[in-house]
This record gives sequence, C-alpha cells and structure tokens, in this order.
Amino acid sequence: MASGCVLGTMLHGLFENDRLRHDLLRALGERRGLPAGERGQLPSRQAEYDRLEAAFRGAVSRDLLLRIARLG
Repeated sequence: MASGCVLGTMLHGLFENDRLRHDLLRALGERRGLPAGERGQLPSRQAEYDRLEAAFRGAVSRDLLLRIARLG
C-alpha cells in the first residue's frame, strides 16, 4: 500500500499441511500463468526461521533491546 500499512492474518497451522500448501501454490501459479517447472522448491521451515533470525539480528541492536526491556 502507498501508506505503508500492512494487514495480515494467520490460521495457525493451516500452511503446515504439505498437500494444502502445494495445491494452493499450484493454483495461484496457474492463475498467474506460471509454468509448473519455474516454481522451484520451497525452502524448509527451519531454513525460513534461520533467515528470519539472521534478518532480525542484522536489524536490531541487542543492547538497545535489553535497555528498552530494562534487562541490561
């Protein structure tokens, strides 16, 4: 959005079902006209957690966070 606002929601565990996730992504890809061979393999959940952790560590000052939380 132009205003920078983002809205999201999550049904806990919904996308942990491999079949549902695969079928949903396939249908969305077909809707966009993407050939099946160009979609590639999805990263594992652990790989995504590791990526998120690296981004967080790179963007947040641990010392500042501890000071804000009054733990350091």
